[in-house]
Amino acid sequence: MGNYKSRPQLSCADELKKRISEGYAIVRSKLNDDIKPKFDAHTTLYFNCGTSEEFSSQLDQLECVADEKIGVNELSLLHLICIGACEQSEKIRILVERFNNNNEITTNNSVNQKIIKRRKSFLEQRTKNGYTPLHIAIYKGEKEAAITLLASGADPNGVQPSGVPPPLHLAAMTGNAELIEILVSHGADLKAYDFVRYTALHCAAYFGHEMAVKELIAAGADPNACGSVHDRPIHISAGKANPCILKAFLAVGADPTLEDDEGNTSLHFAAKTGHSSSIGLLLSKAGEKEEIKRQFALKTNIYGDTALHSACYMGRTDAAKQLLNTIGSEVLSMENLFSETPLMAACTAGRFELVCFLMRQPEVDPNHQAQDGHTGRKIEKFFGKIVHGKNQVKERNSLYGEFTKRRSL
Repeated sequence: MGNYKSRPQLSCADELKKRISEGYAIVRSKLNDDIKPKFDAHTTLYFNCGTSEEFSSQLDQLECVADEKIGVNELSLLHLICIGACEQSEKIRILVERFNNNNEITTNNSVNQKIIKRRKSFLEQRTKNGYTPLHIAIYKGEKEAAITLLASGADPNGVQPSGVPPPLHLAAMTGNAELIEILVSHGADLKAYDFVRYTALHCAAYFGHEMAVKELIAAGADPNACGSVHDRPIHISAGKANPCILKAFLAVGADPTLEDDEGNTSLHFAAKTGHSSSIGLLLSKAGEKEEIKRQFALKTNIYGDTALHSACYMGRTDAAKQLLNTIGSEVLSMENLFSETPLMAACTAGRFELVCFLMRQPEVDPNHQAQDGHTGRKIEKFFGKIVHGKNQVKERNSLYGEFTKRRSL
């Protein structure tokens, strides 16, 4: 069986991105579920949507309100206040003050430890889905409510349940630069990881939030921080159509030559997604001399793929042309771990325009056989990529005939 048949369809980085996409889709879904509560009946806790004066009056009639939760999502009064839309900050202050008055610090140290623990627990009550009032305030973009919670003692670095991101990651996901600044000023850890071992900077880059990225960088986030497979924020931005974010990383010392666990550099990711502007930025950052750029572009991952191979596997014609112009013709004969040249990689993708472009290069042998005997045509057949258009078939056959004739001279 040909090596090309056993090539993994997804890289580790691809699998991770799939997990991230699915994981944060669940985060959004659960938060949306929490902020749109449904109640079978209006309990005393429900009536928190009036003015702060009305709210304070209602509190006088309640007992043990801090520990009571309602609804299938187990919402506390603090959660309900953050979900609301009227004077949340003042209501939080009133409730926290009332709770603290009922749990005053004494001269007994052992008692004080229990009181401090209860105060902390009060601020970090979680919904059934695992979210604190601070999470809710951040997701809704309620700046004043978040400030009041943090000032009252809410912990931005608390240990999170499985599948729940830290508050800073949530602000990065939503792209709220103001909330990022607030959280960092209250001690949020820029190095903290979420459930897929992404930092907040990874998160902001993944979701394409330029201002959030710049705010995190300004706060001191490491642009070369490692993810779970040594993937860097610059790897993520290189694979996205957002050159402004990529420029921001390069401007603060992000290294485009760093590799992930599979040996991919940022150039591999840019080539794979075919973003010419990103490829240009990365090559220019690699060095002023053409030879330095060429050596950077010739770097291979653990599969032996150059950036050109990556572009060809995904059928990125413009990216392939750009990279070939930088690297030179020697790359056209380079085989990867699966004994495939860039032309064979292009045959896997089945992009007619790209295959024809490569076949027209003087250094390319369209009938080249890999170590296991497969050719570009065999790859096309295996992946079902043979073209069916009459004109395309005619042009393809003409090209093969032209090269066969050329090789016999």
